Amino acid sequence: MRGEWFKRFREDRKLCLTDESYAQARKAVDEDLPIYLRHVREGSRILEAACGPGYTAIPLSHHFKVTAFDRDERVLAAARENARKFGGGIEFVQADFFDIVEKFGKDSFDAVSSGSVLEHFPKDKIGKLVDLQLEVAPVVFASMPLFTEQQVEEHRRLGIETYCYTEEDWLGGIFRDYNVVEHRKLPERPVFDRFGQFMVVVKRK
Repeated sequence: MRGEWFKRFREDRKLCLTDESYAQARKAVDEDLPIYLRHVREGSRILEAACGPGYTAIPLSHHFKVTAFDRDERVLAAARENARKFGGGIEFVQADFFDIVEKFGKDSFDAVSSGSVLEHFPKDKIGKLVDLQLEVAPVVFASMPLFTEQQVEEHRRLGIETYCYTEEDWLGGIFRDYNVVEHRKLPERPVFDRFGQFMVVVKRK
């Protein structure tokens, strides 16, 4: 996943959560909470993948025991400060997505969650990442933007590797051979920019 994320978050003024942006992030997670609770119990151990400044990890920490990782220590420093202000007891760890089995161990969590991450990888690498997550936990929650071609090009002009995957691409192609137990289209949410999202829940077969 190429891209200077620290610079992007900083330039977009999304590195530090404000009262307003945190309220929007909390509302988004609260809307998704019933989906989580259909598959894991409150208080379960959740690994938040490529957490960025903590927009999802911090609200989740009010319901689950969250460990969050990102590869950029500068982003993690911002996430820790955001969690100090808004979150529960989150453990933040520097790690690469492709190393999570070695870093955390097999069956070390009840679920893995990610938001706006998988669309930055080609299809073959997404499959590898899903396989790794299913080694770490029996349940995977993943939310991905439904970008337009124009939005993809905007990301690429900024040096961020991004792909234009449709709902059909996710269900009919990328997740076709996985045990998708639930999926739904999510509305546009101000905290995550103006695009719809697609959420899937995958379990081990």
